[in-house]
Amino acid sequence: MTRSPIEEGRDEWGELYRMLAESRRRHVLDHLYRRGESVGVGELATQVGKREHASSAASVADDRVRTIHVSLQHVHLPALDNAGLVDWRREAGVVTLGERAHELPLFSPVGGGLVDVSRPAGPKKVDAPSPEITSGADDDCPRPS
Repeated sequence: MTRSPIEEGRDEWGELYRMLAESRRRHVLDHLYRRGESVGVGELATQVGKREHASSAASVADDRVRTIHVSLQHVHLPALDNAGLVDWRREAGVVTLGERAHELPLFSPVGGGLVDVSRPAGPKKVDAPSPEITSGADDDCPRPS
């Protein structure tokens, strides 16, 4: 049975959303986009660590950067490279943003695009308005007798 272009498009977008479900991958894409040039995997691990922990490079522990480096090399960069979102030259240890990343609305200024890691992780905190307290004397609402 042949698949329609719509079904194939759904699969492609579904795969893209699954790919971007991992925040570490979004951090990688965002850093490469902002940098605009090739980045070494070591530097990328440090930058991802800074973003994940919202701290300066000095406060990201070396063992944490090593853990991120390993996960980038063995999990995230191969997946992003296979999807065409990055160009990872393993031998050189260098990563650039892939052609497919430029073709998709990943970094659209409208709503931050699909990759919007500029906001802190977690649910947005919404301050609920405090109820207005009145004495009741000036209310226009009828009161039960």
